[in-house]
Amino acid sequence: MNIIKKATNNQKAIAVALLVSVAQFAMADGFADATAAATKFRTGLYTFVGILFSITLLWAFFQARGGRKSWQDILEECLYIVGAGASIALVAWLFATGGKMSF
Repeated sequence: MNIIKKATNNQKAIAVALLVSVAQFAMADGFADATAAATKFRTGLYTFVGILFSITLLWAFFQARGGRKSWQDILEECLYIVGAGASIALVAWLFATGGKMSF
């Protein structure tokens, strides 16, 4: 009984117990901020890559219309763009699936 009485009277012990209990909530809030920043970065990256691929494909269409490229070249570039988008989606799916695993 005397140990409990000493622990409740010790301000340092109370402060440490309070910090340990509140730290879990602080870390959870920090994780939410990091997730929001990563989501914002991913959205910006998708936008940038989408604009870049759109310009590339539009340029290829202009070259095909002018006779510098064949329509098979356009189809090949379209397949490259689909492959790049599919690889990003595949990696995101693999990462999400791996995050659900527990050992």
